[in-house]
Amino acid sequence: MQISKILYLPIEEAVRDLDARLLLALHAVEAGWEVVFGQQWLLTNNAAHMPPGVFLFKGANRVQANWMKHCAQHGHLVTACDEEATPVASHSILQRNIDPDGFEAISYFFTQGPNHQRALLEKFPEAVNMFRMVGSSRFDLLRARFRLARESRVDELRNQYGNFILINTNFGYANSNWGGPKQFEEVMKTVGFYDPEIESDRKMVQDRYEFEKTTMDAFMAMIPKLAERYPKINIIVRPHPGEDKAVWEKEINNKVPNAEAIFEGSVVDWILASRLLIQNSCTTGIEAAFLNKPSVSFAPFRNPFFDIYTPNLVGRLIDTEDELFSVVDKLVESGRDSVSEYFTRPEDFSDHFYLEDGKLINQILFEQIEKAASEQTLNNDRWEPKPQYIKHHKMFNWQVRKFNKNLQAMSQDLQKIGRGLAPKGNMKLKEIGTSLFLLSPVK
Repeated sequence: MQISKILYLPIEEAVRDLDARLLLALHAVEAGWEVVFGQQWLLTNNAAHMPPGVFLFKGANRVQANWMKHCAQHGHLVTACDEEATPVASHSILQRNIDPDGFEAISYFFTQGPNHQRALLEKFPEAVNMFRMVGSSRFDLLRARFRLARESRVDELRNQYGNFILINTNFGYANSNWGGPKQFEEVMKTVGFYDPEIESDRKMVQDRYEFEKTTMDAFMAMIPKLAERYPKINIIVRPHPGEDKAVWEKEINNKVPNAEAIFEGSVVDWILASRLLIQNSCTTGIEAAFLNKPSVSFAPFRNPFFDIYTPNLVGRLIDTEDELFSVVDKLVESGRDSVSEYFTRPEDFSDHFYLEDGKLINQILFEQIEKAASEQTLNNDRWEPKPQYIKHHKMFNWQVRKFNKNLQAMSQDLQKIGRGLAPKGNMKLKEIGTSLFLLSPVK
């Protein structure tokens, strides 16, 4: 296989995934590579109309497996990770995330930690040489050097909302922004996560819906009581990107005087600006630990699906409203040390996330991508679109919500991430399609 030093980074969710991919792109450009990145739909559709390079996919479900095979057929080297694996501990769920049909197209698969690696080797023992443990690329952004670029936004949030408690939700099935639970079930079928003909699958999704719906109802009931108990503290409810935020806005905004449901910007900024994070089964509970911010898991309901999530297996859980209010009372009156036994630390997650103190995870990830490329025949071709290249296409509203960037906004995002990395070389950013960009080194 002959490929160019071009890294292709298809991105689904800008709010969640973009910053980490920009950090990876900066590492690649420093090494003399070009990077094409942006909304995944246009990028993958153009695989046949761009020079062969290295694709990094954010997952390997059935839809992504079809994209991988398409890219491989057109001469690209395919690598993948699993961004959906971050909050998941269950081996069976981690294995469900991977469609076996796409494995033949993958050269390297990057795992997040020992538990993730064990889970995939259980299912794919023959692919032992394919797996490379690198960690979660998003966690680089939680390091101190990348927080400096967030200070102005964090200050803005504190000035606007004062002393606030942040509540992050994670109920993308019970409160799906796809239109409802039935539509979400269709999505699960499409990506290969769920087969309604299999009894164990039906039981799994039934458990998931029951867990999410009951827990969501408990959060809905708890929030007004928390707000009433602390009238001088604002309560910010941030729905998960996969949820219908209008449901939370309807129940919270203009009904609870000192509470507001808001979905905007990076969740890291909101965690840093908050006094306390309250969550259930959410990646933000892990991120708070790495940010050294107080976070508690409010878990009033348990069933078999509860145990799949890493935040539910690491640290202490709060079962009742009374216990939750007691913890918040102590935190507000006496400070975090009085309730420190409730908070998790980065080392508590050592079996789930690989960390190397001397290197950024994205640096390790790019080194592995370079290793995969070095096993092929490399040429010095630069990125040029072929005549059939598609520059613009109509995006559905849900796609626009997930990724919608112009050149100015992307330049600002790149500068923000670059402050933490301090790249040495010059580079050029160019818009090459709808929410699609080319980052190149300038010699």
